Amino acid sequence: MEHHQNKTVSLTIDGFPVTVPSGTTILEAAKKINVNIPTLCQYHELCKPALCRLCVVECDGRGKLMAACATEVSEGVKVETNTFRILNIRKTILELLLANHPDECLSCVKNQNCELQKFAIIYGVRGSAYRHVGKPKPRKVSAETITLDMGKCVKCGRCAEVCQEYQKVGAINSAYRSNDYRISTPYARDLNDGPCVFCGKCVSVCPVGAVYHHDQSAEVRAELDRSEQYAAAQISPTAAQALAAAAGFPEGSITTGKIISALKTLGFKKVYDTDVFADLAIQEKARILAEHLKKKNKNPVITSCTPGWMNLLKNAYPDLIDNHPSCKNYVQTFNSVIRNQPGEAGTTPEKITTVSVTPCLAKKYGAKYTLIPAEFLQLLFTKGIEIRNQPESSFGIPEQKLPDTDQSFVSLKSALNAKNHEKFNEHEINFEGAKIKILVVNGIANARKIMDSIREGKCDAALVDVRYCGECGDRC
Repeated sequence: MEHHQNKTVSLTIDGFPVTVPSGTTILEAAKKINVNIPTLCQYHELCKPALCRLCVVECDGRGKLMAACATEVSEGVKVETNTFRILNIRKTILELLLANHPDECLSCVKNQNCELQKFAIIYGVRGSAYRHVGKPKPRKVSAETITLDMGKCVKCGRCAEVCQEYQKVGAINSAYRSNDYRISTPYARDLNDGPCVFCGKCVSVCPVGAVYHHDQSAEVRAELDRSEQYAAAQISPTAAQALAAAAGFPEGSITTGKIISALKTLGFKKVYDTDVFADLAIQEKARILAEHLKKKNKNPVITSCTPGWMNLLKNAYPDLIDNHPSCKNYVQTFNSVIRNQPGEAGTTPEKITTVSVTPCLAKKYGAKYTLIPAEFLQLLFTKGIEIRNQPESSFGIPEQKLPDTDQSFVSLKSALNAKNHEKFNEHEINFEGAKIKILVVNGIANARKIMDSIREGKCDAALVDVRYCGECGDRC
């Protein structure tokens, strides 16, 4: 419910007075005065499902417990969040969750970063008095990008909510009822067989290790240990900042130059700047757009930062697939360019290993090896490399030349690289002697609105470029 702008409500939480706008939940009011109420299912930007019940509180001493995440404040109410009764109920809920949770914290990708583990420590839960029921559920890796380990699922519903309501993709949803309630994909199929675009939003909201990135650090380490391999890497412009955040280091303590040195210490022969290959990818888009305009097709060219977008088109917009050319993103362009240029001592393509370092999980889709910050840090840790101690190094320079004097390319590049996180960003450019409109769309839900308008013949853009989150664009 929307907060009423002109009306406020005063109440007390654990004896502390607080005044908040009408329509505020108890959980939100508690956060305002730094009273911590535990929750597994509630997440900012998502709805209030009230599924986990960890956030139950007492209001005015009434016997019935209320879910703080879904109960709005009322005037003069006295809320208690940590009575003996409430603490025991939370402890019992955690024990019930752990009864059906695999006991493998040390090997779990979310170890020390797991919300269930954190609450178990806070409430002194070291095991479960309840018997585990059911068979172990196998892990499923989809498109070398996302792993589903539903044996660890706590049924909080975050992944389903972000997929269904926030992204409007529909690749993950809830199924069945009561004791059989579970999170599932449509018809229990592989993610790659449905509309999943591999945006990674489900991974970012999962509180445990039920949905996570497919870790390729061990595979890359094995490739580097093969003496006959020629290894090359590229680094995205935002990698340094993302690595510092993932490692918990101060901003600016990791630089691109230090990442280059670390990669060379690992055994990479050459390290390149992503910007070069992003420009080559835009050059390919410019060529395709020029051909499209010559054919005078009324619908725009539809491009995206990752091939996973094609899955949604196949499922929801099969009539628009012909408008989506098979142009490469910067990861695919890098792989193609490096594997087709002469290596040291005449290295053949099959002996060339290419690795991209980027904070964007979506770039894993359709690529051989892509490392996000957690994987790259794991690779450095196993090799005993402290990245902050590395010296500054510079990029290698690939052989390809870009047509910087081609005004059409420069105009398209300027439009696609404009920093704007709005939902819809329109740019009018001069291209091949004509004025055309470029539309950059941030977010899958917003992209679906544009796809609907294209289908209805209401979109006058010559090219529509879909970005998954709007935070990174095509060069993350």
